[in-house]
Amino acid sequence: MNAKQCAIIKDVFGLSGQVALVTGASSGIGRACALALGCAGAKVVINHLAESSKDAAEVCREIEDAGGNAFAYAAGVSNEDQVVAMFTATVARFGTLHLW
Repeated sequence: MNAKQCAIIKDVFGLSGQVALVTGASSGIGRACALALGCAGAKVVINHLAESSKDAAEVCREIEDAGGNAFAYAAGVSNEDQVVAMFTATVARFGTLHLW
């Protein structure tokens, strides 16, 4: 998204101070949701599978280039231990989690 689109999204949705975790965020609909949340001002956790690390890093870069804050975390959502670790890492990094 360009700066103008991000400004409109941020004005409409205003998620500054919120923390969002998006599963499957390295591609497709998850990627689009993560980018939109980042534009709206949310700090975004980019959940992805290990084999999608490069794509997840690109999503983080796009959010950060637009002035947002994001980090990628590889975890399979069907694995309870990995999900717990992902939530723990999110809270350690951002202090809380609002949207998932």
